[in-house]
Amino acid sequence: KHPAPAVYETRIRKVCVSPERPGVPAVYRDEPYTVCVTPQSCTTETIPGVYKDEEYRVCVTPESPCKGTPDFAELSLRGYRALREENPKLTFTQFMRHPDVAHPVIPTDEGMDEDDYVSKFGTRPFVDCVRDHLSTFGMDVDTAAYTLARAALREDKLPAPDSVRVEEFVNYFKQPYTVEGDEAFGVFAESAQSPFIDTLVQARDAALPGVENAHSHELLKIGIKSRAARPGERKPAVLTFVVDTSGSMNKAATKDSGLSRLNIVKQALTSLVSALNPEDAVAIVGFGDQAELILPRTQARHAQRILDAVDSMTAGGSTNVESGLNMGYRMADESYGSNAVNRMVLFSDGVANVGDKGPGDILKLVTLFAQRGVDLSTVGIGMAGAQDPMLRTLADAGNGSCHAADSLNEAQKILLEKLPPHLNTLARDAKVQVDFNADTVQSYRLLGYEKRKIADKDFRNDKIDSGDVGHDTLVTVFYEIVRRPQSHGALGKVYLRWKDAGSPRLEVVERNYPIEQSTYAGAASNASPDFRFLACVARFAELLRDSKWVRHGSYAEVLTELKRLPPEFKSKPECVEVLDLVERAQRLSVAKWKSEIPH
Repeated sequence: KHPAPAVYETRIRKVCVSPERPGVPAVYRDEPYTVCVTPQSCTTETIPGVYKDEEYRVCVTPESPCKGTPDFAELSLRGYRALREENPKLTFTQFMRHPDVAHPVIPTDEGMDEDDYVSKFGTRPFVDCVRDHLSTFGMDVDTAAYTLARAALREDKLPAPDSVRVEEFVNYFKQPYTVEGDEAFGVFAESAQSPFIDTLVQARDAALPGVENAHSHELLKIGIKSRAARPGERKPAVLTFVVDTSGSMNKAATKDSGLSRLNIVKQALTSLVSALNPEDAVAIVGFGDQAELILPRTQARHAQRILDAVDSMTAGGSTNVESGLNMGYRMADESYGSNAVNRMVLFSDGVANVGDKGPGDILKLVTLFAQRGVDLSTVGIGMAGAQDPMLRTLADAGNGSCHAADSLNEAQKILLEKLPPHLNTLARDAKVQVDFNADTVQSYRLLGYEKRKIADKDFRNDKIDSGDVGHDTLVTVFYEIVRRPQSHGALGKVYLRWKDAGSPRLEVVERNYPIEQSTYAGAASNASPDFRFLACVARFAELLRDSKWVRHGSYAEVLTELKRLPPEFKSKPECVEVLDLVERAQRLSVAKWKSEIPH
């Protein structure tokens, strides 16, 4: 419509300029003023709007799992198990008549602080940001838990819940982080709405997309990467391999493996020899009933001598790891290079018999040599080795890392990809502290890292032993956070503190990196495929360990989110592998829960 202008007219009014006084009349003057007599209006001529037809779809019936499918079976059984905690006499038949009434119990921190809660339940709770806005942990991380779970699921077994560690699942997968300039570390952050339902909806609807207010929580991913070694920076390596040659090492690594456990070690070591520098040196100790020197210190330029020694190893006898480590450390001490990287690697399928003195004395020995610069890493071979907690304890005491190999490919990956970055230590006692902005963040929950907790007050206590980090090392951390209503601001800062291993006096360095509002992607679908994939991996781990914080979740929702990833990402081997493992876990869990239904 075309507007018609308003019509105004001028009128006169009298204004008093001098008020009346005794004997003096008032004085007035004329003052013109304008009055609108016809307001602005529109003519009757109308220009018609232009429209085009456009198809759109409206959801009139939400998607739901069909009866008879694995998703329906899982969600129904989860709902039944949740309700049966409140009513132990409830039968499955009774539940299925009215499945809507199943509501998981609302988890709380039960009035405990974070440390007490972890001690009691094994997982971290949500922490009120006003009460504690700091989250502190060691930067080192292992990956053995993922390999263990994968091996178990491939053998149609559910992993033991207490063997599942969220951070080891997430950090198994490489991320495309980079480090700018001459910085020792790069820090990266990305956040988005959680793709998983976190409100208490009916059990049968727990995997439905689009439930109003169901995605109120947010996921924050923090990535940390240490710089790669510069040309010529890596020192010569003195490597001592202590290999379990007991009789059990003749067994297959897994039920589907065509190789014995010892053959996996031998072939992996053979692959490593060609990747070593000529000035690197190798020593090998084998142990069964007693320790045996397989190869004294030999430089890598004599490759055939090393290969012949590796090939000569045979299995037999019991597992006397104490004897093996004692001889290994004796060789490491004799071969010690003051200007070299000194490392020992223990391969075993399980440290069942530690020897006469017991684990206490062994740990003292491991700790002593770690303080002298001979770090110890461990590799569990096969299902039994991967499950052995002593291997993890030894690696923690030895300032090293714990790994698990259920196949030749995995053993080669450990020696060729995961061991080399740790040959040169870049940072000692590396710690992370996330300082959340209480004006933006209402509460947060760190996923995993229960065993790497450091007291907030000890972040700047440089006497506290923490993780050592080598070159080209990746660490990924996930937080689940709840924002304050209507808040839009920075989430906080990430602080890193470490001792520079390259400086003569181990100079202490501290850096901080802001987590800006710009890291927020909004809906989960807007986040990067790597973020969404690792969110699925973290959720998968929490489901396997039966965390009370995801009892309203399901494998079904993880599968749904994995299948929503872009086609080019879904075709990656790691994504295909995780999808298969989640489907296996769902099937095995359903079978287990069905067998537990009382008849």
